[in-house]
Amino acid sequence: MSLEKITDKKFGEIAGFIHSYALGSRIFTSVFPGSSKSFLIKKLSEKKNQIVLLFEDKNELYETNVELEILSVKSTRIIADEISAEAAQKIIGEINSNEKFILLALADILKMKFPQKKSVEQNTLKIQAGSELEYEEFLEFLNLYNYDRESFVEIPGSYAMRGAVIDFWSYSERNPARIEFDGDFIESIRYFDAESQRSIGRADEV
Repeated sequence: MSLEKITDKKFGEIAGFIHSYALGSRIFTSVFPGSSKSFLIKKLSEKKNQIVLLFEDKNELYETNVELEILSVKSTRIIADEISAEAAQKIIGEINSNEKFILLALADILKMKFPQKKSVEQNTLKIQAGSELEYEEFLEFLNLYNYDRESFVEIPGSYAMRGAVIDFWSYSERNPARIEFDGDFIESIRYFDAESQRSIGRADEV
């Protein structure tokens, strides 16, 4: 048996033990040297849908993220390397959008105050392509939640209007979205690149 298979098997056994006997407990990975931590996290991600990793500094966070990428970990990775109100909104949005994820965060995130999940759900507007949404009502929503009107959308928390098209960048999205209206009917939703302003793909919901 190759070293790779032996390693994979052993970490699988450790992950299985943690999953069976340490459910709900905090796990300290400092006893695992170097990249062995990332091997363990990969195996745990095959058994658990939601994992939170806490780091003392950004370098360790970034290194682990790169290792998980190299290991082709399938769970969505959410990076929380900044502690601010804007960052909190983005984190909440990404957590709500993904059932299976690994949150890589600085330990200082424990000091942040997050709103209750129910409050977030009540103040979230989901927009679906092919559905109806009053054009003016959507603009009121953006203004109510302090989105800034700009000529072009280049940063989260801003929006722009061009006739039947409204561009906006939600804190819960990695890219800004472009909504094309036909009256009060949503004709299409597309994500676009903030620098080039060019579309990068269709979306069913935002």
